[in-house]
Amino acid sequence: EKAKRATFITAHYSETLDLVRDGNDVVYCDPPYAGTKQYANATNFDYRRFWDTMREWSKHNIVLISEENAPDDFKCIWEQEVSRSIKATDKSKSTEKLFIYNI
Repeated sequence: EKAKRATFITAHYSETLDLVRDGNDVVYCDPPYAGTKQYANATNFDYRRFWDTMREWSKHNIVLISEENAPDDFKCIWEQEVSRSIKATDKSKSTEKLFIYNI
């Protein structure tokens, strides 16, 4: 029932700043992973601003962030080893994690 009222948006988080309401939202963010090869559209990603925004949104909403690492004031609530390559011959592994702000 609630999913029928959900709005799904695929956008840069800075484009959604005015859409997050106080206390009514569940927000999932999947930023470019810090310290990894960046795609062309993510080379100037401002991580400090991103994490500050996540702290602010988390005060009144449920905010989930997919990343390999997060600042110390965020809590890892889930993790799983994943393959990180699209090449069949590359067997690179990484641990993907899901974080929340540890208020």
